[in-house]
Amino acid sequence: PIERLRCQQRKYDEAAAAGNESVARDRDRHREIFTSFLKNAERFYVEVIRGVQQKYGSVGIILPGEDWKKTPHKGPKVLPRTMDPCCFTCYESLIFLGDVLRYAQTQLKPSSKWSFALSTACYRQAAYLCPQSGNPHNQLCVIFQYTREDLRAVYHNYRALFSEAPFPTIKDNFKLLFERVKRSRRSARGASTP
Repeated sequence: PIERLRCQQRKYDEAAAAGNESVARDRDRHREIFTSFLKNAERFYVEVIRGVQQKYGSVGIILPGEDWKKTPHKGPKVLPRTMDPCCFTCYESLIFLGDVLRYAQTQLKPSSKWSFALSTACYRQAAYLCPQSGNPHNQLCVIFQYTREDLRAVYHNYRALFSEAPFPTIKDNFKLLFERVKRSRRSARGASTP
């Protein structure tokens, strides 16, 4: 459902940008539905992580809204092998939670108001729990492309490509990233030439 909601939101935004005023009411209603969906999804993944850690023990995750200074039992630690199923559940939930938080920024706010601190924290913690996976690094690469931090984007793309379990489409993503960086550099050089 999230891909369908994102696609519909883009269509409404494009129609509104083209000056179609008749879609404004529909767009506002869709935005309410999409916002509600994202908030419910965020609550769901937070509760999954919280529940798993309460039942099986903390794996060191600090959830959005928690203050790491006030939760000294959380944070980086060496994880025993018996925690593998717990870690994997929390890892996957962190990836999904990071995606939901990122979509809340990119789909529902103007780019001047985007903040990726919470989604970045989720992806970094996912990378900590499952360092062999390229998925969290791919997601971080996406964020750094949004913020135009090319060096960080390349770094995380590289990590996603050369991890033990590379992200499936990372080679294509790498090519697209380098093409975008090349175009950006060319246009910057062209603009600085008198």
